[in-house]
Amino acid sequence: MQTDEQLIADYLRGNEHALRLLIERYLKPIYNFVYRYTGEFGSAEEIAQDVFAKRVAKVRIVYCIIKCICP
Repeated sequence: MQTDEQLIADYLRGNEHALRLLIERYLKPIYNFVYRYTGEFGSAEEIAQDVFAKRVAKVRIVYCIIKCICP
């Protein structure tokens, strides 16, 4: 099994499957956590998806900054 770090590195190299594996690994636990607090299926699903979208965007930003600083 690949580590999260390996999957993120693969994703940043263009491997969309690596992102799918990360989503499969963490979406359900995040969804369950959020559902316990909201008690609403729809809200929990939306928040869990937002969490992933924001994290993926931050990973891309950090990657771009590192590439600019350390070409």
